[in-house]
Amino acid sequence: MMDAKLKPRAVRLTDHDYIAAKQKAAHAGMGFAEFVRQAVARFNPPPKASFPVAVLATVQELNAIAVNFRQIATATDGDLAAYAEKAADKFLAHINATHTGSRPPLSPAGLERLREQGHKINAQAKAANAGQPVSIDTLRDALGEIMRIPAG
Repeated sequence: MMDAKLKPRAVRLTDHDYIAAKQKAAHAGMGFAEFVRQAVARFNPPPKASFPVAVLATVQELNAIAVNFRQIATATDGDLAAYAEKAADKFLAHINATHTGSRPPLSPAGLERLREQGHKINAQAKAANAGQPVSIDTLRDALGEIMRIPAG
């Protein structure tokens, strides 16, 4: 180890963690600061969870569509807002299922179909945000197409 000048650093700990670390340091026969330095030097963080590209792409596209439905729900009122809110909830459920692995990600062809329908929904969200009329038929058609895309 290089002979570096030690500087005080703030570390945020709960009272419980602080007391436990002080006790472990005392049990090891060293001061708290030395114990923390050695603990940090030995720490190997667990590997970051990595998801297959297909899972990330599916989740990303579903999230974009859910956001568009939320925008439509916010920008409109009445039946259309309720419909958009329910649709957004469906997409969030699909996102969770895909992310946890209980639903497989879409195939490349399925992902492309999802993107095509996502563009239609995005155009309706832009119209809603601009105060223009939104076509519930277009939204229903796009949502129906999306629901017919087979997983995996």
